[in-house]
Amino acid sequence: MDREDSVRRGFALEPSTNGQYKITSLSTLRRLQSHLSSPQRIVVLPGQLDEATIEMLTSHGVPHEFVKSHLEGTEYSWRGSRPQDAIAAYFWVVPQFVRCCGQCTTDVFEYTTNSRGRVVLLSVSLWVSKQQLISVLLVQRSVTNCEETEVPADPSLEDELRRKLPHAGLTISIKDYINQLAYERWVEYVAELNIETVSSDLLWRAAEAVEQNLDTARYIAAEGDALYLADERAWEGMLRRLDFRMRCFKA
Repeated sequence: MDREDSVRRGFALEPSTNGQYKITSLSTLRRLQSHLSSPQRIVVLPGQLDEATIEMLTSHGVPHEFVKSHLEGTEYSWRGSRPQDAIAAYFWVVPQFVRCCGQCTTDVFEYTTNSRGRVVLLSVSLWVSKQQLISVLLVQRSVTNCEETEVPADPSLEDELRRKLPHAGLTISIKDYINQLAYERWVEYVAELNIETVSSDLLWRAAEAVEQNLDTARYIAAEGDALYLADERAWEGMLRRLDFRMRCFKA
């Protein structure tokens, strides 16, 4: 995969006078630099990142360890000290349905199956900078390589963000919106689970991912920010639904 794809497919959001976000495609590193240097921007980068893009991010205060953790599909750890420039970092794991041929391979996670088809678990990492109030959102992509003809996949997470974020309005914080989007995807995913065909490994991986998102919701709540769309109780309820399915699987 072309690692410069993240910049070409990336976009930035900036507040507009109508109370919504204006969306701008990045396409080049120069445009990325411009938005990283401007206040009140949300920069969204999907997929892998090349060294030039990573260097651009780190030169604007985004820790290299944050980027590395995201690309490895893990949560960024403060390692005992919070960078002076940071307000916070957040991490979610989100399911993505993928329809493709039987020979699919992926560079993200090993495929798992359910009644609807195949699914990958994607990492979403948000970094918020205090100095210039810049938000950087990194989104993993499910990338397939089929020897046969591919069947169109569901809308990707990045496309959903591109379509919905500009209309979310400025009254909803970016972390609240991403948290809600992650929750909606899990509602859809759990509803598709077929207890007769699902594997125990898939259930455990799903439960671990939902626990991670619950921890993120708790972290946001501990900051004193109310989650208006999908709070801790919503994620706890989702975890109970998965627990019920695991108990049914063992029965």
